[in-house]
Amino acid sequence: MNTGMDETSIVTSRPICSDCNQEIMSNGVFALSKMWHPEHFKCNECQKPITTDKFYEKDGHPYCENDFNSLFQVKCAKCKDPINDQSYINALNKTWHTHHFFCTECEKPLVGSTYMEKESNPYCELDYHKLFTMKCDACNEPITDFKMVALGKNWHKDCLACQMCKKNVPMVIVEEKAICYDCMIK
Repeated sequence: MNTGMDETSIVTSRPICSDCNQEIMSNGVFALSKMWHPEHFKCNECQKPITTDKFYEKDGHPYCENDFNSLFQVKCAKCKDPINDQSYINALNKTWHTHHFFCTECEKPLVGSTYMEKESNPYCELDYHKLFTMKCDACNEPITDFKMVALGKNWHKDCLACQMCKKNVPMVIVEEKAICYDCMIK
């Protein structure tokens, strides 16, 4: 049977390395739809040969795990390590490992809790008010709702009391003192 070819026209070709364009005579590496000499399959950043089965691709270039993580992975706002797993939270325009999203003051975990922000740092509600909220001049506790201003001081509505009888009733300011109407006429 005649195939139209004679034995002198059969060509056997070897794969060509994508890095050096030379024939691969023995074992090669097939990755990213290309063939490579093992010593030429290198990380695009550090230029060290990738010797494990684990590598990462970005824009058609191979990267070792360390360089891929440092160059392209989102980093935790607290520890600055790459976030490689599914356990993370986006908060305060940052990404955090869930175990690193905690109160800046007391380190109470904040995932699933109400938190407050000050200077891009998370705080539990209690510590935020303790540290940053205006305090009542009578009880020295944070004023988190309605604030009264009298005598140049800040008060909880219930803490502004007559300075003579201590009742929380309508008052007037007399000689730099809050005094209720009953005490004023006495």
